[in-house]
Amino acid sequence: MLRDPVFTLAFAADQNRSLPPSPTLQHTLGPTAKPTGSESAAAV
Repeated sequence: MLRDPVFTLAFAADQNRSLPPSPTLQHTLGPTAKPTGSESAAAV
């Protein structure tokens, strides 16, 4: 179901919005959790 890495990342970020802050997810995405560089290009 979650074979597309971009979709998987977007899905995880969307789920995180409705959940308490996750230290593990924040560590993975960075302190601001903002897409940068190739991540932004892939998300467009």
